[in-house]
Amino acid sequence: MNVAQANDLYREGVAGKQGMSRSMQRSYLERAAEIYSSEIRKQDPNTNTNTTVILNKNLGMANFRLAEIQRPQDLTRIIYLVEEALRGLTNAWRWQQPVTREGDWGVRLQGHISSLFIMAFKSMEVTATTDKLPKYQMLDRGVIKIFEAKELHIFQVQYRLAKGNYFYQMGVKAMEGADFKRTQQLLEYARDELHAFMMFCSENAFTNGRDAVLAEYLQHLEQVKSLEDDIAFLSVSCEAVRYRKQADALFDQCVNETEELDLEVIWDALDTYKASGLSCHEVDIENEAIALSRQGRVFDKIFKIRAKAHEYYRTAFDMAQCLFPRDMTKKDWYKECKEALERF
Repeated sequence: MNVAQANDLYREGVAGKQGMSRSMQRSYLERAAEIYSSEIRKQDPNTNTNTTVILNKNLGMANFRLAEIQRPQDLTRIIYLVEEALRGLTNAWRWQQPVTREGDWGVRLQGHISSLFIMAFKSMEVTATTDKLPKYQMLDRGVIKIFEAKELHIFQVQYRLAKGNYFYQMGVKAMEGADFKRTQQLLEYARDELHAFMMFCSENAFTNGRDAVLAEYLQHLEQVKSLEDDIAFLSVSCEAVRYRKQADALFDQCVNETEELDLEVIWDALDTYKASGLSCHEVDIENEAIALSRQGRVFDKIFKIRAKAHEYYRTAFDMAQCLFPRDMTKKDWYKECKEALERF
């Protein structure tokens, strides 16, 4: 079979005609990849011709599409296919003429490479009960080895940044699910990736004067700074909300679950609300305001000390005004502040 037949197999496998099973798609793409690999071995290893470039690109894309249709549980297989796809695509990019590499063709190829990063990360989405960090480390070893060549270092820069951003996004999801421990763990992974990004750029751009890595570093520096700020903010917010949830549980215990007021528990709740506010002081204004409103609630509902309750509610209400143009008026805690102040 020749390259034209392999191209036909690739197109058939990608198109996935109506009624074609996943196993049949896989068969078409695997056969195409075998032919591309066979044709690459026939090329002169000392000559990087246009044919060699196209064959490597096609082999990379065949493995890319194979990775896409794997079952999520076949994680080791997905990692292998992602690595093979990266090897083919980066070889094509490296061996292409600079003028082509920097044009639309090169941009599309870089887009495919970035998509492979995301595909690999999504395949390893971590949950509260399943930590697949060792699989990420396995992916790292394979990817970094592929990107060892000096002219491919820019992809290692992009990989580190993409991975840091992905861990941050996973942290956001964990936070939305109120899994505070997992949130902080994922944010720590994100920080590690940004540190690796900075270290790699420092070692390979400034020390060795490699213009491509330096340019990549400068291009993404603002994005890195922004991501560092986002990570720091989410970490602070996570602590604030974690403390508040603990305090809410203690408050509810006092109000709903006991016939007699347990002062020790209510003071614990008040202290924990204070810890919530302090943990995000002057950083996450909304969560700081919520913590203050909760302290107002304790003095209003439990201790019946209106002057103290008014002080906390008023401060929280004023902080809400500082958040303009964000609209707090539909938030329950804001409504509570407003109603209490009107009542007083």
